Amino acid sequence: MADLDFTTTVAIDDQHAKEMLHALPTWMAYRPEIWAHPFLLVVDNAMSVDLVEEVGAKLKHPNLKVMPAQPWPSSSQREKMLTALTLFAPTCVQTKWLLKIDTDCIAKAYDSRWCSESIVSGDPAFISSPWNYSKPADVVQ
Repeated sequence: MADLDFTTTVAIDDQHAKEMLHALPTWMAYRPEIWAHPFLLVVDNAMSVDLVEEVGAKLKHPNLKVMPAQPWPSSSQREKMLTALTLFAPTCVQTKWLLKIDTDCIAKAYDSRWCSESIVSGDPAFISSPWNYSKPADVVQ
């Protein structure tokens, strides 16, 4: 099976950095592919340097790129970070695929189909959970 060409992308602020640090050991245990491909960490420009360094040290990624989220006037914290993920992060990724992981995502078991070429057959624009609804219900407006 050929390796999928992807960059893992995660956005963090103070609150979500702590979530990521909690979930990170599960990613390391069950998603080793993440460490074989580039990793883009988009950080809130208001985060403390110490916390950014702590996340980077615990991530132990050999190909880590840290980029600050750009301030967006008149936007909420959530809007700023989502804008960074949807508009800014794709311009920084050099691979064909961008894998966005939420900071509260826990990996439970290894599955060789995860991040394989078979998951992108047909060249889809988006791949997501098979939910038949959005969480929360008003996320798409």
